[in-house]
Amino acid sequence: MKSSGVGYDNIDTQYAASLGVVVENTPFGNTNAAAEHTLALLFLLAKKIFQGQAELKGGTWNRKLEGTELKGKTLGVVGLGNVGKKVTKVALALEMHVIGYDPYVDEKSMKEIGVTGATLEEILKSADYITFHLPLNAETKNMISNAQFALMKDGVRILNVARGGVIDEGALEEAIKAGKVAGAALDVYEQEPPTCRSLIENASVICTPHQGASTKEAQINVGLDAANQVIAALKEHKIISCVNGVKALKN
Repeated sequence: MKSSGVGYDNIDTQYAASLGVVVENTPFGNTNAAAEHTLALLFLLAKKIFQGQAELKGGTWNRKLEGTELKGKTLGVVGLGNVGKKVTKVALALEMHVIGYDPYVDEKSMKEIGVTGATLEEILKSADYITFHLPLNAETKNMISNAQFALMKDGVRILNVARGGVIDEGALEEAIKAGKVAGAALDVYEQEPPTCRSLIENASVICTPHQGASTKEAQINVGLDAANQVIAALKEHKIISCVNGVKALKN
């Protein structure tokens, strides 16, 4: 069974394992697309581009719309896998200070990519922008809720181009209304299409329809990766990227 992309939370992997069915994903094909989408949303959160476009198209010339610069700001990256690392690389080039949390990445590896290691709590307390690059599982489900938003700096900005459900959408909406969160950029939602209409219709929220991996290049890449993994399985009985613990193919 193939998952054409990194995520596989839409597959019952444990049940597949009980049947001896291998579940593989393609973790590299859409890395660049997801990272670029994250960075695009990062810029949109910092600059009032949408507001300026809407006013100008409506006939209003308003040069007083004021955004912020990313240079010198602290970006907290939660999850330093392939996408998180690529986002980090560009953020450092923008002269942002990057702090990262990932329990599966050691401090030496973080230093090698220019990230200052931090606990999740430290990121919540000090980051100006926080971006999430995590799978959805029992550990990450609603890992950011009311208690976590309470720790954040006033005016923090949140990005999620990973998986819906990592952030408690109701808690996020409350934090925006309270002024704790100045803006959020979301590409993924707990339910898709999203049912949290009041959240995505909020003027402080930039939202896209789970299109982080929707580039021509990414779709070709994941298709090729999936095809090559199927060929490896059929010709060589080789499992390349198993995500459900099945070690061997059934004959």
